[in-house]
Amino acid sequence: MSELEEGYTKEKETGNMTRSGYTVEARYLGHSKIIGKQIFTEKWQAVEFSKVERGIPINDPDLFRYGLLTYPAAQSLRWCFHASTLYGLETRLVLHQLKIKYSVEAKTYHEIIGGRDSITHKEKIK
Repeated sequence: MSELEEGYTKEKETGNMTRSGYTVEARYLGHSKIIGKQIFTEKWQAVEFSKVERGIPINDPDLFRYGLLTYPAAQSLRWCFHASTLYGLETRLVLHQLKIKYSVEAKTYHEIIGGRDSITHKEKIK
């Protein structure tokens, strides 16, 4: 790796990005209830889903990286979760706004290919 020459514009892009994502929360009315690996009580808590739960694709890895789901995936997982439990369960979708600030900046470069190197190489072959 080599340093970029003085005066090279290193900052390529900066910006902000806002996305909407959802989590599924649940509570169990009455006594506490173990569902999967979680214990649900009358207090709202996030339902933990694996990357692919019951065949429903998590089709937005950027949201999933932050623990969020798209609306269709959240609704699908919510109803699958309801189907796997008995009465007394309540669920809700919580809308979250993901705000990301980013910048792209050049740091170094790998060695140059071509130019004088290729001429030198051709001369060595002769």
